[in-house]
Amino acid sequence: MNFYRDFQKEVKLPLTPKGRSTRISLLHNAHTLFKKKGYYASSISEICHRSGLTIGAFYKYFKNKEDIFSQLTYSIMQDFKDKIEKIEVYPRDFEERFRQNFSILFNYVKENFHFHKILGESELVDRVTIAFYENIAKYYKKYIQKEIQEGKIKNLDPLALAYGLIGISYFNAFEWLKWKRKKTTEKTIDLLIDFIINGINGSTPLKKSMTIPSPSSPNKLLQPPIGRKLSRGDQTKSNLLQAAEEVFGHYGFNRASIVEITRRANVALGTFYIYFKSKEDILESLVKHICHQMRKEIQMAVSSIEDRREAERLGIFKFFEFARKHRAIYRLIPETEMVNAEVGNWYYQKIDKGYIKGLKKGIQAGQIRKMNPELMAYSLMGITHFIALRWIIWNPLAKAKVSFKIFNDIMEFILYGLRK
Repeated sequence: MNFYRDFQKEVKLPLTPKGRSTRISLLHNAHTLFKKKGYYASSISEICHRSGLTIGAFYKYFKNKEDIFSQLTYSIMQDFKDKIEKIEVYPRDFEERFRQNFSILFNYVKENFHFHKILGESELVDRVTIAFYENIAKYYKKYIQKEIQEGKIKNLDPLALAYGLIGISYFNAFEWLKWKRKKTTEKTIDLLIDFIINGINGSTPLKKSMTIPSPSSPNKLLQPPIGRKLSRGDQTKSNLLQAAEEVFGHYGFNRASIVEITRRANVALGTFYIYFKSKEDILESLVKHICHQMRKEIQMAVSSIEDRREAERLGIFKFFEFARKHRAIYRLIPETEMVNAEVGNWYYQKIDKGYIKGLKKGIQAGQIRKMNPELMAYSLMGITHFIALRWIIWNPLAKAKVSFKIFNDIMEFILYGLRK
């Protein structure tokens, strides 16, 4: 979080009106290009071309591409802080206060959704992305703590709740934009606040919660089932995918190379092209395999559970376990949204489809409250995704995991909502 405080000291704005106008033009065109091509694929020369300026002029205002992206990030973060500071009336009613604060978050994410997608690129995660979300979470953590002290919100981990709200906003903004605004923003916010305050628990009594199994050890993603022997060709393909998992996880997609993948797979470079057309092709195969494997592991764990609420509890636990065992490759999922939007969308839609089906059954059985199942699915996916990012994927500790305290607080939030 020192990123923004230190960065603010470093920014030196031009003194002349022409200089300020030139700087704004560069920032605007950089933002447009980053949204279209992503951070890594964009170049200073393209930014200058769009701005009608020479490369020499660029360096009068910015040190390099990282500098202009950092200043752009700061301006977007400052816009959020400005919106917060413009709150003049603090409603006495809890629901009105909550709506006021959550509306700012949802609209902010929706308005800057393409920028949020860029933050998934591996080159930005450690330097910018974590600090960006920590700053947003810092405000909502403080707000939630105040509501807890006033007895309006349950005494749950405020930082976990803050990241839960960010996840809900991100995934529902994605859904809202994807379906061409089927619902108005105000209607969407109403539905989300109902979900957040009241949870998903239905009228059917919930029996005593099952015991959550102990965490299992990390394993390889692409191991064949026990007793099954792969053909030589399948084994080579499996080795390439395994190597791609390691290389993408370590370098990110943009900096990964086919040469490194084949080196780790111990095959000739030409062999790669027998199985995959390009780096994008093996990425698509890997993402689809990840999705299949994760859904399979979760489904096997919950298949015998009749109550959807208990299925949610165990399914979410297994998801965190999967993310923990495959930290490197799960870090690639947000990046896929920018590298290949079609594959990124496919990944979330595949998970969403099964989620909605299970929630509808839970609603019919009275286990889940009657709510919009699509909105519920995206909200649950958003909560668990951002909790996994914050406590597992972005965590520098080798044995990073979601603690049982965080897990139980998140489940309390999901099932029964925030209201005390």
